[in-house]
Amino acid sequence: AVVSTQSTWDSVFGCISRRISSSGIEMCSSCEDCYPVPVRREYRRRMKHLTGRKMTAVQRIEINRFWNELEDIFDKLEDVRADYKCSTLEEAENILNVTAECDDEVEAAFTTYV
Repeated sequence: AVVSTQSTWDSVFGCISRRISSSGIEMCSSCEDCYPVPVRREYRRRMKHLTGRKMTAVQRIEINRFWNELEDIFDKLEDVRADYKCSTLEEAENILNVTAECDDEVEAAFTTYV
């Protein structure tokens, strides 16, 4: 005796109306609380940029300043790498950090000396 899927479904969930409409499956009010229907997902991609295309003059200046500082850091790293014959950039970063800490200590000593 083969039991149909539809009759099994209706016997287990008898209060669910299986009528398909444009909004999907409709349920009675008591089942909506027990078995909430998930929110419809949006499958379309956003084509617009999340940030505005036009930037203010202050934003352009800040971005240019950031890139200039980044270029300076990488120039220093390349100089340290060449001077100390480092094989990786990480070694050059460590040497640069140590020298920067030493410079800060020397400056602090001179400011407290006066």
